[in-house]
Amino acid sequence: MRAELPALAERIDTQRVQTLRFLRGEVVELRARVEELRSVAAGLRTEQRLRRTIADQAPDQYTREDAARDAAVRDRHRPAADRHRDGLRSDRATASTMSAPHGRRLY
Repeated sequence: MRAELPALAERIDTQRVQTLRFLRGEVVELRARVEELRSVAAGLRTEQRLRRTIADQAPDQYTREDAARDAAVRDRHRPAADRHRDGLRSDRATASTMSAPHGRRLY
């Protein structure tokens, strides 16, 4: 048993060194991600301040731009909604053509 202790200690040390290297790499990646997200947050805060300024100084322009942004979001999500709606229609069509026992239709 005592003869195996140095080999066991070396394996443990090796494993700890590998874990430490991995964690240091994770730290570097996470710090980069934090900086990226801080930059995005700063940009969003700037945009929010500009929108408030526009809303205060030119309410009509702000209303038009806000409506345009909403329309763009709706247009961006419309294909997914259409696919979902089409899928529901095909499910209903399939269910309405299936027959239940005793000649009843399934819905």
